[in-house]
Amino acid sequence: MLGHFCADGRREKSGENPYSISGDTFIVFLVEGAASLSAVIPVSSLSSAPHLREKTLRIAQLLRSASIFRVKDILFYSDTGKEEEKEVGTIVRYLMLPPYLKKSFPITDATRYVGVAPPIKTPLHTASRDVKAALAEPVRQAVVTHDAALVDAGLGSHLPFYALSAHRRGELVYIRVERHGRELAARELHPSEIRVYTGPSVHFVKASDILTYDRTFTRVELTRQGTFFGDLRTLKGSGYLLFVGDQERDPHEFITENFDLRVNLVRKQGVETVRSEEAFLIALSQFSLCTG
Repeated sequence: MLGHFCADGRREKSGENPYSISGDTFIVFLVEGAASLSAVIPVSSLSSAPHLREKTLRIAQLLRSASIFRVKDILFYSDTGKEEEKEVGTIVRYLMLPPYLKKSFPITDATRYVGVAPPIKTPLHTASRDVKAALAEPVRQAVVTHDAALVDAGLGSHLPFYALSAHRRGELVYIRVERHGRELAARELHPSEIRVYTGPSVHFVKASDILTYDRTFTRVELTRQGTFFGDLRTLKGSGYLLFVGDQERDPHEFITENFDLRVNLVRKQGVETVRSEEAFLIALSQFSLCTG
């Protein structure tokens, strides 16, 4: 169901400004989960950047595009060395953190250019530091501290943590801030309780992992050699797994996959090449018309 919750838990009324309640500023959460869209992206499409600054910006553009269209999973295909994969993973993890948690993860050599990246701005990233607003938020992210008994939820002091299962220190969890008597506490949320989009799930995978990914999703290769579709809304898939190439190769050149569709989404491109992050955004904007 699509709708909005104001920060005091009320559903937005027609004509009401959901950002202002009693003169205070609050966050609006979109009540909508991930779309039936996922993507396979080779790590090499990022590692070809000439400098870490450009690589960081490319990663941020991919994550922001994915978040705009509520992508479910990003599968980074491991076609480079372990060090490259580790660096990309470190940047991804940092960029996907809510601003109020970034102090828990100090800047490293890999993340020294994150300042050039545009903010992702999912609901988790726009969560309030105000306790009153936090109590009304349907979900918040926190980092486990102090032997898993407390979490840092960005509210100044650490909160007692009521977990559903065991967690390690430094692990990220989804929580709801609640009052327990006179004290605030963090209750871990079951996945079924998370009703807002929290950003794409990012995985680093091998070819075998891609082959076993949800077979109900239509496999789509993005390539200049593909068929041009005038109206993608005529497609009837239950979900779409988009395969993106790198600067030199189409997906079929580095992944053995029986694609259901091979699609050219830029029929008369006016440039020599379309970059991976550009092809990804173009594909999402069009395939989002086919999904809920």
